[in-house]
Amino acid sequence: MCGDPAVTLQGNAQFDWINETMHRWEDDPSIVWKATTLHHPMWGKWYPDFANIVSNYLPLLQEFNFDLYFNGHEHVISYAHYNYTQVPKNYAHVPPQWMHYELSGYECDQDLESFFGSASETTRRIEFKKGEALHQVNTGMSGFDSYSLCLDRPTMGTFTYAQNVYKAFTQVHVQEDLVTIKSRGVEPTFGDVYDLYELVITNDVASSPDELLTN
Repeated sequence: MCGDPAVTLQGNAQFDWINETMHRWEDDPSIVWKATTLHHPMWGKWYPDFANIVSNYLPLLQEFNFDLYFNGHEHVISYAHYNYTQVPKNYAHVPPQWMHYELSGYECDQDLESFFGSASETTRRIEFKKGEALHQVNTGMSGFDSYSLCLDRPTMGTFTYAQNVYKAFTQVHVQEDLVTIKSRGVEPTFGDVYDLYELVITNDVASSPDELLTN
């Protein structure tokens, strides 16, 4: 639909609304956590990173200090983050390897469960403090054919967990001082539910709503 004047007009109107909403939220002291949801991921281990989202939307999420980015689209379960201290603010040019097209020459496999960085199969727990990073959560698999995971494919996101084996869903629990996100698998034969990984984000400077409104 690129180049269609009607689509361009509607897209620009939506982008204006997004900017206005983010500015309004920035001035609202009662808002503690900020999250957004899109169909497509920003960063992937099957699809390459989506350049339009990275170049146009990610800078806004950084500018307004969003905590969470929920997505679907990929037939895998994955979690990745973007440290705010390590990410430049200017995306005038997105490197070609991060454009949204298929890349060749990478090792891609099925039947994988992979932990990256400090995450481990033993703990299955990932911990952050609020403001350290933007967190991308792939929210579930509906049971369609799963994608292969390309663990060595370059990406701007820092992946901590990825798997392509089970049907799965995500539970989100929000408190003022804590956000807990659990990705849970469903055993295909008997339907038993079990934990895949848990993301915990703590807010050390949390105050009561009354205190937030008076500060």
